[in-house]
Amino acid sequence: MYAYSLLAVGMAVQASALPPKMTGSAAAPVITLDYAVYQGSTDPMSNITSFLGVRYAAPPTGFLRFKAPQTPATVSGIQSAMTLPAQCWQAGTGTNPINPLLPLLPKRVADVATSEDCLFLEYAAYTRIATDFSIEYLYLTSVIVPNIANASGLPVIVWIHGGGYVAGSASAQPQTDLTVGSGNKAITVLIQYRLGVFGFLSGAEIKANGALNAGLRLHYNGFRNIFRALCRPNETVYIGVDFCRSKFGGDPTKANGGQTNPPLFRAAMTSSTFLPSQYPGDGVIPTTIYNQVVNDTGCANATDTFTCLQELPAATLGAVNTNMVNSGFFGTFTFVPVIDGTLIVERPTVTLQKGQHNGNVLLSVTNTFEGAIFVDNDPDVANITLNVQELFPLTTPAQQIAVAAEYARYNATLPTIESQAIAIMGEGRICDPPGYHAQDLAYYFFSDGPAFNNSAFIASFSSGFLDVALSLNPNTHANPASITPSWAQWSLRGRAEMLFNATAAGMPDIRAIQTDAGVLARCALWESLASETAQ
Repeated sequence: MYAYSLLAVGMAVQASALPPKMTGSAAAPVITLDYAVYQGSTDPMSNITSFLGVRYAAPPTGFLRFKAPQTPATVSGIQSAMTLPAQCWQAGTGTNPINPLLPLLPKRVADVATSEDCLFLEYAAYTRIATDFSIEYLYLTSVIVPNIANASGLPVIVWIHGGGYVAGSASAQPQTDLTVGSGNKAITVLIQYRLGVFGFLSGAEIKANGALNAGLRLHYNGFRNIFRALCRPNETVYIGVDFCRSKFGGDPTKANGGQTNPPLFRAAMTSSTFLPSQYPGDGVIPTTIYNQVVNDTGCANATDTFTCLQELPAATLGAVNTNMVNSGFFGTFTFVPVIDGTLIVERPTVTLQKGQHNGNVLLSVTNTFEGAIFVDNDPDVANITLNVQELFPLTTPAQQIAVAAEYARYNATLPTIESQAIAIMGEGRICDPPGYHAQDLAYYFFSDGPAFNNSAFIASFSSGFLDVALSLNPNTHANPASITPSWAQWSLRGRAEMLFNATAAGMPDIRAIQTDAGVLARCALWESLASETAQ
């Protein structure tokens, strides 16, 4: 594993793959899928060909609400793929009237509608590549993507937006930035998925009648089929953002207990690693949340509450979704993945302790103060023990006191109650702390300009994940402008991280460091409490 200790980091998915085959001219490029034909557009300035709003699963509405993803229906004629699709239903976080996430959330490149019918992806490729070939296509179980089969060496970057499973969309970032940033040597795919109550409602009724982790199953099936279509065996690299450790049961490396077969990727990249509590899908906490949804929607007296929820107008369910997420403990997210016994077979730490994981290389990127924006500072946090109880309701009073005492020991680096609460949020839920959450996005999607606009820093930081994507080694320096020094793999003995920072004089400060011993000690405490924190 290679570790970033970062000022900022982001998420993407990269796969070594083969260039696409398409028909049509540069002015009117067309891709033919087994279920539809899409016409995209080419930007004459950048020579980037884009296909926006390509459907990859049937609308999850009506009877398909809360169900596993289904294949799209076949449609005739040429479908326009020139406008951004509707985003999935959104929600906020916490109860503070001033949402601390808002200043850091990426700007949408365009205003888009909100709809339950939101399962689309966007596709971009350098025009020279896109117009040199005729299209092949492949029908897949739940996602359909172009079959790229007759050339070699071209990476595919698949971006799944962040947002704590309750917010975000493919329209949040300009899709062409990753392709341009790769020197036009990569294809880019951006994907949307069901959020909040629509994608992550759990409980015994959902387990019996629907699909637990419906949002993740969209991810998993989508990735499985995208990678089968776009990638040669054993040449896929997954790069993850924001909450990727919890995706696919702790991150894609933990899907199916780390035994995914056939393999979907050979390496993984995660950023701003997020590890929310993952309870059994039909356990007491998910079932309590389900019952609250039933009560708040007026379905409590229905003979069949599951069918009642399916038949509700999306706006009604969306309003309950927003209210429940906003009423949760500050900085937490009500609807998150659960242990379903198939996709997520156990708590992520259990899988890790077994040494079972998918892929051979992990690049982990984190921000120094991940927990800061998720901690309420108005009013000030007054009781660390109570704070731990609110975050992890299944911990015992003795365990809550033990956590408070452990963090109090580090009063030199964590001198205030608030700083200790920030560290607990960052280390207990985000998990790998080494600024602020999501600051790194501007270094991947650069159209709006990063805060530290230094060419050497940008080249070094951005090339780290591209080097891993292309060669599984951040030391190859495909970008000659990179000034990153030798980067060793992380081990418990060496504890090697790469720090990306800036000096007071505005110069890049990029150097190898060691993971702080205090952080490792506190992480060991969290590991001992993993069964109670559901991690």
